[in-house]
Amino acid sequence: MKTIRLRTMWLVIVTLLWLSLPFTLAAQEKPRILRWATWPAGSVNHVMTSAMASVVDKYYKSSSRVASYGAFTDYIPLMNRGETDFGILNALEAWAAYQGMVPYYQEKHRNIRVIWAAPAGKVSVLVRANSKY
Repeated sequence: MKTIRLRTMWLVIVTLLWLSLPFTLAAQEKPRILRWATWPAGSVNHVMTSAMASVVDKYYKSSSRVASYGAFTDYIPLMNRGETDFGILNALEAWAAYQGMVPYYQEKHRNIRVIWAAPAGKVSVLVRANSKY
């Protein structure tokens, strides 16, 4: 009789532990995946973007993905729609995208913000307007 109770108790404990396993795994903090948009691999902008992404990953405990595009006119619309978190381009191009200046842009991209800017002709970092960064 005592053996049956002991086996039942162990079965209940093992079952409860087994059932709680998915909840404990889901409760673990997963790193946020950050999406960076930049120029093609081998360009100075790509190298800078990769370096910035690695520094952010180190201190923010995130996991970055750097995607290469042919030009900023390719990834600015993606940023405007929220399909990428960060973009790299100069301040004048960012202003042109925000204002929708022809011939590069046919519409205004009002969902982007410059979070860091260098003098004209240098590199700026962009985020979406409702970004928490």
